[in-house]
Amino acid sequence: MSIDINRYRESFKSHLEKSGHRDPASQDNLINFIERELAYFIKSHFIGNLESIYGLSKADFFNAVMREIALNDTFKAEDEKHGGMLIKSIKVYTGFLGSKWHPSRTKIKLGKGERKKNTTAQPQEAKPKPVIAKKIKLVEGAILQERDREIHKRNPKLRELCIAHYGNEYRCIICEMNFVERYGEIGKEFIEVHHLNPISETDGEHEVNPATELIPLCSNCHSMIHRLEDPSDWQLLKTYLADQNVTNE
Repeated sequence: MSIDINRYRESFKSHLEKSGHRDPASQDNLINFIERELAYFIKSHFIGNLESIYGLSKADFFNAVMREIALNDTFKAEDEKHGGMLIKSIKVYTGFLGSKWHPSRTKIKLGKGERKKNTTAQPQEAKPKPVIAKKIKLVEGAILQERDREIHKRNPKLRELCIAHYGNEYRCIICEMNFVERYGEIGKEFIEVHHLNPISETDGEHEVNPATELIPLCSNCHSMIHRLEDPSDWQLLKTYLADQNVTNE
């Protein structure tokens, strides 16, 4: 099925405008990267017959691609070569997929006597074959005895994958603090990772999904979230912070 590239591109620009990317030149650069570099990456490694990035409309597919980039050293190096833009552009594009601006969610005005046509491009078969994921058992929490106390063994790979899932930005998802921006070089690549399901409350070794069970937090927000009755409710803590900011204005 043919895709109206111009229609998708204009809808994408509208989404970018409303989501904070207001500079037209930056919009064009981002869209060009997604249409060319991201599409080429996906065509080279996952969907050989891909005609256009706009033919893909399932966020689950792009989430799977991000996991593969995080797990595969070759893909990770390719992302680093682009300055992290592969993961960043995927996050931007999945935001477009879920927005009201995506053509699959916008109504087309019809002329008198015209019949409505299904112009939404059908997504191509879209689940990338895992390259390494099945070889790595993403578990942690094995109980070890250390002197007179028990400790739960952590998996540093899970921390790495959580940070990669959030774009390798080392930014707190609650207050948006970045340690490099606040403290300079000494804060490079520093962030804490919070378990939405406290590891101390688990019974031993268990599987963990770094994309849904872990979040990056600054030290302050990490301390505060553990003061909540439900330490998994990071959205509530974000609400508290927003309310406090309004009060202080």
